[in-house]
Amino acid sequence: MCSSDLGIDLANLDRNANPCTDFYQYANGGWLARNPIPAAFPTWGVDSALEDQNRESLRQILDAAVQNDKAPKGSSEQKVGDYYASCMAEDKIEAEGTSALASELSSIDKIKNLRGLQDEIESLHTSGVNALFQIGSQQDAKNSAEVILLLWQGGIGLPEGEYYFKDDEKSKHIRDEYVKHVARMFELMGDDAAKSASEAQTVMGFETKLAEAWMPSVERRDPQKVYNRKTLAQMKSF
Repeated sequence: MCSSDLGIDLANLDRNANPCTDFYQYANGGWLARNPIPAAFPTWGVDSALEDQNRESLRQILDAAVQNDKAPKGSSEQKVGDYYASCMAEDKIEAEGTSALASELSSIDKIKNLRGLQDEIESLHTSGVNALFQIGSQQDAKNSAEVILLLWQGGIGLPEGEYYFKDDEKSKHIRDEYVKHVARMFELMGDDAAKSASEAQTVMGFETKLAEAWMPSVERRDPQKVYNRKTLAQMKSF
């Protein structure tokens, strides 16, 4: 019987390792020796190699679609090629700057009251931007026969709500650097340094308020705490 019949490639083993003292090295040492972590990646494994290979295959398909000037107008290949080409036109994208966002930024500037804010959030979600919260669909955790609307917390730029409140030096440094990053984004959109710094503080203050209501990661691991099914009428009453 060969190794392929067993579903195991014996070349992946490290026969020099003692399986009783280091089974990981024994089971994987051969593969690890042949597959060092590439410099561009923090980790590497069989799934990483497969993902990288798949990504390269997709790139070749997209490049071919871009170069195919005989694809029928309106065909999937023509649409995919045009879409990919527009994303890869870096010189054009850099030249246009934030002009593509002008209409959206103008809409945001016009917000004067709660209703205006609600309309803008609705518009952003319609465009696929999860402003303030995330929305999607999934099977009901208690009834897999039903697919229901899912609402999830969102709206913060740091990884977790606790990042906004921890008092250790590392956390303070992360917040300071985050504010600098946000300010830099405003500068790149054309605001001067002073205005950008003020706007960044406003963003930080707003996100901090959102973080106050953030469910911690430990609590989110409890399936009972994250299951809060509501009817449409109940949602409207909030």
